[in-house]
Amino acid sequence: MEFKLKKFALILDIETLSTRSNAVITELALTMVNLSTGELDFCIDQNFNTVEQIDQGFHFDQGTEQWAIDNLPETVYLDRVTKCNAIQNNKDTLEKLIERVDLALKKYLNDGFNVYCKGGNFDYPILTNFCNHYLNTPNAFPWSFRQELCIRLFESMFYDKQELKVMHNEVKDHVSEILGREAIPHTAIDDTLMEAEFFHRVYTRLVDALN
Repeated sequence: MEFKLKKFALILDIETLSTRSNAVITELALTMVNLSTGELDFCIDQNFNTVEQIDQGFHFDQGTEQWAIDNLPETVYLDRVTKCNAIQNNKDTLEKLIERVDLALKKYLNDGFNVYCKGGNFDYPILTNFCNHYLNTPNAFPWSFRQELCIRLFESMFYDKQELKVMHNEVKDHVSEILGREAIPHTAIDDTLMEAEFFHRVYTRLVDALN
C-alpha cells in the first residue's frame, strides 16, 4: 500500500522581543515548499512597528533584545530596526499581509497544505494574540488551527542529537549556497528557508520508510 501525504508545507517563523504569548513581533515570514521536491513557491517577509506594540501593551523584554544584539550580525540587527521603524500602522500592515498570503494560497486549496513552525507552543500563540489585538479574531490568516503543526515533532521522530546537528549544518550550508551569502539563524525569512529544506529531507525519509 502506498501512503500519500500532503506534500505542500507552509513554513512560518516569527521573531520577537519577548518569549511571552503577548510578545512584541519584529518580523514574520512564510515560505511555501513542495516537500517532495524541495522546490520553493513563494516567500513572504514582513516587519512590524515595535514601538507601537510596546505603547499598546505588548510585552518587551530587554534581555531578549540584548540577545539579538549580541547574536545577530550588526548590519542585520540594524536593518531589522530600520524596517520596523518604517512601518506606520501595524493594523493596516497586518491586513495587507493577510491579503497577500490569501492570494498566494489560493492555488493550494485543492491539493491542501499544512502549516509548520519550529516551536508550536511559541509561534502560534504569539501570532494568535497579535491577530486578536489588531483584528479582533484569532484566525485572521487563511488556514485552520487544525493545519498548524510543529517541526520539532518530526525532529524527535527521526534524529538523535548528533545526527540532528549534522543535518542542520548541512541544511544551513545548502541554503547559504542558494542565497549566495551565509544564511542567518533567527532572521525570519532565512529560518523559513532552512526549515523548508530540513523538512523536505524529513519528508522524503518518512515517505521512504512508509513505502
